[in-house]
Amino acid sequence: MKTAPVIFSVCTLALSLQGKVIELQNDFHSLRIEPGNGGRISGWIVKGPDENLVKTWDGVKRQGKRKTVKQQYSGGILGGHMCGAYQDEQLEAVYAVLKQTPDQVVMRWENPFVLFNGLEETRTITLDGKAVRVGIRIENKAKETRVIYYRLQDFMGTGSRLGEQTVWLYPGRDGVEAAVFSPGETAVLMELPEPWYAQTNFVKDYGFKVTATGAPLRNILFWVGSDASRTGELFWVPKTLQPGEVWEAGIEYALFTPSKETGSFGETAIRAALAKKQSGNIVRAGSACSFVPAYGKAVVTPIESCGETPVGLIRERFRTLEKMELFGTPGETVPGAFSLTALEDLGKGTLSFGPFKTSDGKVLKLEADPYFITRDGLDYMTRNWKFADGLPPEAANAKSTVKGEKTLTPFRLKKQESVHFRTYFRLPKNAAPGEYSGQCFLTTEAGGKYAFTIGLKVYPFTLELPKDKGYGAFSTFSLTGDKHGAAEFGYSRENFRKAMKELTDRNWRNLVLYLSNPENILWALDTFAELGWRDARFVVIRPHVPYAELVKRYGKYNFTFLPWGVDEPVDYHSVKQCEAKYRLFEKKYDYPNMNFSANTPLSLAIIDSLPKTHPTIAITGNVMYFVEKTRDLAKQGRQVFWYAGTPGRDPKARLVRGIYVWKEPTGGMMDWGEMAGAKSVGNAFHAFFADGELRPSQRLENMTSALTDLLYLNTLEQTLKQVPASAPEAKEATRFLEWIRSRFGIDYVGDADGMDHAFLDMIRRQAAEHTARLIPLKKGR
Repeated sequence: MKTAPVIFSVCTLALSLQGKVIELQNDFHSLRIEPGNGGRISGWIVKGPDENLVKTWDGVKRQGKRKTVKQQYSGGILGGHMCGAYQDEQLEAVYAVLKQTPDQVVMRWENPFVLFNGLEETRTITLDGKAVRVGIRIENKAKETRVIYYRLQDFMGTGSRLGEQTVWLYPGRDGVEAAVFSPGETAVLMELPEPWYAQTNFVKDYGFKVTATGAPLRNILFWVGSDASRTGELFWVPKTLQPGEVWEAGIEYALFTPSKETGSFGETAIRAALAKKQSGNIVRAGSACSFVPAYGKAVVTPIESCGETPVGLIRERFRTLEKMELFGTPGETVPGAFSLTALEDLGKGTLSFGPFKTSDGKVLKLEADPYFITRDGLDYMTRNWKFADGLPPEAANAKSTVKGEKTLTPFRLKKQESVHFRTYFRLPKNAAPGEYSGQCFLTTEAGGKYAFTIGLKVYPFTLELPKDKGYGAFSTFSLTGDKHGAAEFGYSRENFRKAMKELTDRNWRNLVLYLSNPENILWALDTFAELGWRDARFVVIRPHVPYAELVKRYGKYNFTFLPWGVDEPVDYHSVKQCEAKYRLFEKKYDYPNMNFSANTPLSLAIIDSLPKTHPTIAITGNVMYFVEKTRDLAKQGRQVFWYAGTPGRDPKARLVRGIYVWKEPTGGMMDWGEMAGAKSVGNAFHAFFADGELRPSQRLENMTSALTDLLYLNTLEQTLKQVPASAPEAKEATRFLEWIRSRFGIDYVGDADGMDHAFLDMIRRQAAEHTARLIPLKKGR
């Protein structure tokens, strides 16, 4: 027998239930709902297995940057965010209860915050047998348009442990996919065939499926903090609401029993999908290397020149490197990396190179500059073998007094130890095109001499830097005595110039400049001009030199300048601060535009109200939106940069900074990772030695490799403009570039799934081959 619904007035329930909880129950679910804490579900017991689906409900001191006005709670299910952030005031919003029955509650909250005020959300939660149905309705009651980036964050999961108790299911390109994630992992599912995901617990034989209906879904994100803290998050396509317009979305949470299901949600099917995910083979691009049987006491193995270096034992006993194939262009620095692994104690060893010659004896006068790669997993370059297992802590920042070596020291290996080498082959600017080969010699105290050939093809063109995009970072290099806080780790002018020469040689043309004193800003910019920077983009942290003066002085170099204007908002309170800072900046300075760090979708939601901002968009926090928003802003004539918190060494980090930057209307990267003031050796691009000597990391080498990919593609694109379009070679090159644009879309994470660095090397080589075939066709040649 159904119980008659109990209906109260809005005012009565808003007062009587504020700070209290509502419980809904049926034969399958027991829900604890908190109208006074954002309308979230703080407890969800699934009857039968008797498990709580809520995977965090913790009292915290503070969320976001706002003042604490009451006890705040992190976690829960149905953490709604109109603005797309994840720590905004909606988590503490008091929802008025409009209706309550034993199987349904209807709640409402009107957003009072600037740029979102007038947005009224009505939230309906209904028990329907094994399903819980949620409706979210947002009406714009303001007189102005409003922009929403709705995000629903559910701290939700099956089981108290990961693994067999927590298997994720989601629609993939080839049907239902299954996965088990580990603590620290984040998975982003873009362009889903269907708007759903699920979790199942094999141990207690139950699962739930989450399905989105109504408004179109943009993507799903899984975040795994630990066994006890994990999320499934829904992100909807952003929507601009006109006055009176309504946005509606539905979410269904439906229970299922794997042992009783016969389709994709049956235990047999799930385990098959999981086994396929865990054991599926990926065909790797063939490495440009050849091998011979290993007869000696050591083996030489090639390693990725920009990826993660192996940690621990290299299990190769049967073959050793015979030949490594490299390629480059005049003036380019070409990297090569390899390891020597001892099968017996080798004692002391040395590395050397022979001359590089063509088959007819022509010599290439290149510089071979070898380094050890540290074996601690941080992958920094060092010439001193005593640092092979890790750099000293003093090398973490620009105050370092650690002495560096001018040449590579001997190394020493015991049985089953490896030494990793990275060599920079610096080609002269006048290098003649051709195919060269040289020898690499590894000589050991135990009497072994291990040699292999390096083939090096030099192409008949030089790389062309784009005029409208490039690579750079938040470069915290500063000058001693400057008023910016970064000057605590500041350089002398001599050493600053050395550091900037390193960035110049890596073809950086973007930079966030951490200087305050006007004379230092001008001196630094003069230095970049002297080092050959042209078509460069600078963000000046302190706008202490008038824009008019900068343009007058550096306009001839086509430098562009953005002052650091507005910091990223993390909650609604921050939005008001952003607006105030924006208006103040407009009045105080003569810069026509300003930088805006856009860290979460909240930044994108308000960006149209700050029309003079040219944003630096986080490709991590905005992974689901940044490509499309970049295209939208470019149509408005606004320059857009991208950045990531800690650039990685994996192919996806290289893919987005190379191919994605090339194909999209962005000014390129302004990465976070060039930290001259780090307290420990770790994520910074460089380690530091005395007298301004820098030692790069593999992290930086991956970024450099991405930029080199960009330069090869840009060079091909520019060369195409100079040859007859009807030529067969031009048609083939055009087809190649069109394939890249169509193959890679808006999901760099998904695009890189299963990708290795050798594949990206292959694309670069094909770009080089196409360009070489076009050179004889250039007009006016």
